[in-house]
Amino acid sequence: IWGNTLVDVKDIDITNLSFEEAIDIVPMEEDSGFKDERFDIILGNPPYMRTEEIKGTTSSKEIEVYKKNYKSAYKQYDKYFLFIERAILKLKSDGIAGLLVPNKFFTIGAAIELRKFIQNNNGLKQITDFKYAQIFEGVTNYVAMVQFGNFNSPIFNYSVVNSINGAFQSHVRLAYNSNNLLASHWFLTEDKELRDLYDFAINNFPKIEEEILTVNGIQTSKNDVYLLKK
Repeated sequence: IWGNTLVDVKDIDITNLSFEEAIDIVPMEEDSGFKDERFDIILGNPPYMRTEEIKGTTSSKEIEVYKKNYKSAYKQYDKYFLFIERAILKLKSDGIAGLLVPNKFFTIGAAIELRKFIQNNNGLKQITDFKYAQIFEGVTNYVAMVQFGNFNSPIFNYSVVNSINGAFQSHVRLAYNSNNLLASHWFLTEDKELRDLYDFAINNFPKIEEEILTVNGIQTSKNDVYLLKK
């Protein structure tokens, strides 16, 4: 099946699209079979694209569909958030989606709605985190291989590897209960002792926001203004 897996034809008035927009968006047709299909396996390396890049390369009509249909299209979302959400929704009850995605969605504020969605659906089976290891030649990305699914259980396994080959070798995996993860961020480590210390601190120490007022410093997303050429 070929088409835009994020946008169905019912989501957009194709009579209002220009020829260029129709070619660019390519909404998934009703009769393609994709609408009602549920999959055993989904494999993918979805595009990593920040909100600013989406706005600069994507039709406003398509962006409207993102905001309307996807819980993960929240604040400064990344396009791969939407693919994670869509993949989970398109799986059979015992299906698995294996996606290679940036690991920052574990912690960043913009991904809080995505994390809630995953937790509410018991949507995690396994995370193999490359952490700081670089697997794309000439491009800096911090990624993880994430298996989504496992809808009947909140338990998933987490491990850290430092190479592609290492991902397919036996290594220590630490089991987590997704119900015990905070929505604000996921603290994930393969070190059980460190996790136990973290859990103790969360349960026994005051949060920093309760003790002091925290504020953001100067920030901007207007890169074309603030990134200066030599």
